[in-house]
Amino acid sequence: MMCSARNMLLGCIMLAASAGFSPAHAVNGPVIDLTAFTCAAFLQALEDGHADEMRDLSIWLDGYLASMTGDTRLDWNNLRQFFDDLYVHCRMQQGRDLLSAAHEASR
Repeated sequence: MMCSARNMLLGCIMLAASAGFSPAHAVNGPVIDLTAFTCAAFLQALEDGHADEMRDLSIWLDGYLASMTGDTRLDWNNLRQFFDDLYVHCRMQQGRDLLSAAHEASR
């Protein structure tokens, strides 16, 4: 069962509006190499109050992975489950790069 703080975080991530993606706190510059962006950086960004940016990143990752399978639907319930699975996976393997973790979480 998920803890209430995590539910609140997920709710903020999924519902908060953002003006754009600028994770300069985690990576040098506005371009992110997702094979170099680790699960630990993802989790730290969440803890540091950058939920909007990590929400945007999760949506991008979901779209990226969907394009590999030809899935053209956006299902908010599936997106929430993907984020939840990614969060759990990253907690277990913090040294893993986020793109590989996303591939595994989407299975």
